[in-house]
Amino acid sequence: MANPVGPDIALLKTFVPLDSLPDEMLDELCGLSSLAHYANGSTVFRQGVSDNQSAYLVEGRVRLYSDTDPSGIDITAHTALARHTLDGHQPHHYNAVAVQEAVILTVDNTVLDYMLTWDQLSGHVGKLANDPIEQTDADRAQLMTRIAESSVLRKIPAANIQQLLKSMQRLTVHAGEKLITMGEQGDYFYFLETGTASVSRDCELAILQPGSSFGEESLISGSPRNATVRMRENGSVLRLSKQDFKELLQEPLLQWLDVDSARGRVNKGAIWLDVRSTREFEHYHLQGAASLPLVDTREGMSELDKKSHYICYCMTGRRSSAAAFLLGQAGYEVSVLKGGQQALPAVLRAQLGSEVA
Repeated sequence: MANPVGPDIALLKTFVPLDSLPDEMLDELCGLSSLAHYANGSTVFRQGVSDNQSAYLVEGRVRLYSDTDPSGIDITAHTALARHTLDGHQPHHYNAVAVQEAVILTVDNTVLDYMLTWDQLSGHVGKLANDPIEQTDADRAQLMTRIAESSVLRKIPAANIQQLLKSMQRLTVHAGEKLITMGEQGDYFYFLETGTASVSRDCELAILQPGSSFGEESLISGSPRNATVRMRENGSVLRLSKQDFKELLQEPLLQWLDVDSARGRVNKGAIWLDVRSTREFEHYHLQGAASLPLVDTREGMSELDKKSHYICYCMTGRRSSAAAFLLGQAGYEVSVLKGGQQALPAVLRAQLGSEVA
């Protein structure tokens, strides 16, 4: 069997539910999918393992079996059964092994799910508030892909997608134009659709690429903008008002824990994460807490362990909710202490001159 080349639109159309997507979306999906060759006897996926992939049989034959069904079932390419994903469950309910040479197509579940959802809401895609840009089907497909790949927007509940599309405003922006000015109060959350932008304080801190989002810290914490964002070239952005951001993005993505629940998680291995300033932390902090001030979250989060669960806290919960949002964006498992340190029992507040448990 020859080595497979990359998938094309015609191949994707042979599988369900990919066949329901328009060509523009399938074209985007081709670049996010892969084909792999499996020798006879090799394992495609294992029972109990989550890989966030939909696997389709393109050529050959695969056997599905489980602990409770060791004999299993054979699936042969080009049959009605093979038009569907081999195992749509995560974690997988079955083991899959090639019983003759096979070619498997794999598609990222999150991207596929968003494309399907957005396609079914296609009456609203591109119809953003005061939209000055004429959008082709290919433009809309590319936007959907970027949003589906966004660490923030891909996590919003499907029920919020339609309202998100109605609430977002598309703006044409030009090289040198300021989108955010350091020291000003925040009023919008931004998603960079096309073009690049520079983030700076006293010097350039980062260059934002299409698909990046920014402006959330000030909206969540209520503090002034802590950096300036300026376009480096002509492009376009989508923006969301502060109120819509809180309702559609912030609240659904934050996990709040009361004191008892938070302490229970810590007793099981979670880690307190103090997001106040370094001086505040040095004055007092919860026992065993790590320190990562909100202002340093983007630059310092790489020091955290993605295998750990962090519970963010500050004095009131405002700064910690902003930090938790940023960490969640980056793929960390994170919660927020509801009410902050003010919510701690009196017996603990009385100890706040030193470390407290």
